[in-house]
Amino acid sequence: FVPAVEKGFRDACEKGPLTGHKISGVRFVLEDGAHHMVDSNEISFIRAGEGALKQAMEKATVCILEPIMSVEVVSPSEFQGVVIAGINRRHGMITGQDRKS
Repeated sequence: FVPAVEKGFRDACEKGPLTGHKISGVRFVLEDGAHHMVDSNEISFIRAGEGALKQAMEKATVCILEPIMSVEVVSPSEFQGVVIAGINRRHGMITGQDRKS
């Protein structure tokens, strides 16, 4: 069941706790484990790997490595939908819209 624990850990790293982005720069060491023929299954070990990462992240000091900035975007009104879609695709947060004549 070692591959299942690794899969759970790697899956959990795809969505971090702060912003939902991928976690990088971490590794795990599986030191010990046991299984029971009746009660153990693959999904249990996948969840164990996810739970281990969650516990480690709660105890760790985490920081966001990507830049966060405030920008103002000016575009013609006919391109408003395309511009908003592009900002959302990059996980941008739109705080307001003003229409200028």
